[in-house]
Amino acid sequence: MLQRYLDWGQAVRTLDDLRTLPPEGILARCLFGEARASTVSADERGKVGCVIRNRGKWWVPKNQLTLRSWVGIILQPKQFSWTLTSDPNYLKVLDPMKAELPAVWEGCCIIAEGVVKGTIADTTSNADHYYDKSMDRHPPYWAASMKPTVRTEHYRFFRSDRVKV
Repeated sequence: MLQRYLDWGQAVRTLDDLRTLPPEGILARCLFGEARASTVSADERGKVGCVIRNRGKWWVPKNQLTLRSWVGIILQPKQFSWTLTSDPNYLKVLDPMKAELPAVWEGCCIIAEGVVKGTIADTTSNADHYYDKSMDRHPPYWAASMKPTVRTEHYRFFRSDRVKV
């Protein structure tokens, strides 16, 4: 495993400690919290990463995502369930190398690098929201006001009016 992946995966005590990570590192943590399950494909992880990148289309001026932007998007309150201390993934994201096999963490890092660098294409039709299909019977309230874009085996993707296509 590359040293930078090991560095990004070092245990931290709080979410604030994640603010020092590079964009790829903070995105890898988010992917780990949101899409690390063994049944989730690399394509689906990439789509989740692209949703976060797409939020930058209404968060910051075009093509100016910075570390602060990635951290702001990911750690904005109530955006991702793993950031809640009550969520079972919270502690896992704080110490990803202990929570899963190293290959799982490495896979999240590889996807994160591709999303940040732009080498992973957006195949979500500019979605900026998603939810896990386990919520299909009781979808989040916000889904009713957004345009559905893509459905995968595990996720439902949506685009808000804030994203200009």
